Amino acid sequence: MNSDDIGGECRPKGILAAADKCLNERSKETMGDPLLTDEGAWTVRANCIGEETSVFFPGPDDDPQVAIKICNRCVVRDECLNWAIETKERFGIWGATAERQRRRIIRRSA
Repeated sequence: MNSDDIGGECRPKGILAAADKCLNERSKETMGDPLLTDEGAWTVRANCIGEETSVFFPGPDDDPQVAIKICNRCVVRDECLNWAIETKERFGIWGATAERQRRRIIRRSA
């Protein structure tokens, strides 16, 4: 299995690539563009754009509160959390929640 090493843990390859795409490839210049109609359009307004991806994928010794603080100020926090829940995202901080918090939300809504 291909993997990326983050904070001493192996994460499946592709998660970081997807996060990099979400966080870095989209720019805030496209915000409000009426031609932007893809499902992930909320990502262009996210506060995490331009931040280091590793902040949102903290290792066991890293503080997730850094990412959570960024998320808590974000205008698309709810969209991000909904996306993470709908896609059953297993890794990282999404919508100001960590993996364990999202699993609880999913269990409660079942």
